[in-house]
Amino acid sequence: MLPRAASARAGAAGLLLLPLLAVACRNGPPEGTAFLHATIVDPGSRAPRPGQVLLVRRGRIDTIVPQDGFVLPEKFDTVDLAGGLVVAGLIDAGLIADRPTLRARLRGGIVAARFLGGPLDSALALRDAVRSGAVLGPRLVVSGALVDGTPGDDVAFVITDARSARRAIDSLAVAGADFVRLGGRLPASALRPLFDEARHFDLHLEGPTGLLGLDGAIDGGLRAIEGTDGFPDLTKLDSARIDALAERLARGRVALIPMLASRDSATRVAFGPLLRAVRRRGGAVLAASGSASGGLHDELDALAQAGLAPVELLAAVTRDAARFLGADSLGVLAPGAAADFLVVSGNPLDDLRALSKVERVVIGGKELR
Repeated sequence: MLPRAASARAGAAGLLLLPLLAVACRNGPPEGTAFLHATIVDPGSRAPRPGQVLLVRRGRIDTIVPQDGFVLPEKFDTVDLAGGLVVAGLIDAGLIADRPTLRARLRGGIVAARFLGGPLDSALALRDAVRSGAVLGPRLVVSGALVDGTPGDDVAFVITDARSARRAIDSLAVAGADFVRLGGRLPASALRPLFDEARHFDLHLEGPTGLLGLDGAIDGGLRAIEGTDGFPDLTKLDSARIDALAERLARGRVALIPMLASRDSATRVAFGPLLRAVRRRGGAVLAASGSASGGLHDELDALAQAGLAPVELLAAVTRDAARFLGADSLGVLAPGAAADFLVVSGNPLDDLRALSKVERVVIGGKELR
């Protein structure tokens, strides 16, 4: 037992430490960040909303409130955006890239992507390296190389019959593929086993119409149609037939990823009425950079030439793409969403080229340096 004097000194010292501990608690690590004086731009509101605060906590948007009357919570850092226009991070529905270029894609505003091509093991390793933070780049969902009916450099599984079709899907599911990308040369006898096995593992099948034909792609349950092959001559369809086709696509929840940047102007214009009709019915039209030299922005320009409005294109590379990937916390600026957003120069609702003028990239509430 301490002597009475020593005990008194210890008690006094403890009392002196209490204020210091209180100060230390108040000055501990920040709980989040308030992004001040933001101008919010999203496809759900037809005009920018200036004078907003994005409050970010633990990598997610906690709330979005007007700047007027805002009271900063304790232990929050601040970043003054000075009226900068904020959009959700972009999502590429068909990215072809390698490890060294992923950082540049992220700095260009692409925060997530449907990753095409490459051997499955390397694609999965790259996806997991991004998830762990070992590689800086967009969040990836991957398929690996194609499943097709003839060999090729980009073909992972050659399908010759029903048995090889089922084994290919089994292998992809066990390996951890996020979806299955089909080629256009599959044997007809393997189509039904492919679809049945994919449903069993809840794997989405995506790709060109190929031997499926347009009816087979829609009725069979293809989740997305890549490219423009396999469609009828759309210039010969009247508006009623265009609308009927758009209704089937939207009702079947088949997304269109037309990759128009690689097509000529006549094809872009011809596809315009169908793409707009699908959008009117709530269907998805998505933008994929693929092998376009100008990346995602080339595809956005091509879709604009097809007649899609800036608000529709902004939705295509944010909200709609996130829904297609099953990542509802991405592609939106809303409470609970991932704090992945961009500050851009200009209003993309007026001019989509503003999306290529990225001033800041924020991932998980942290600005990319």
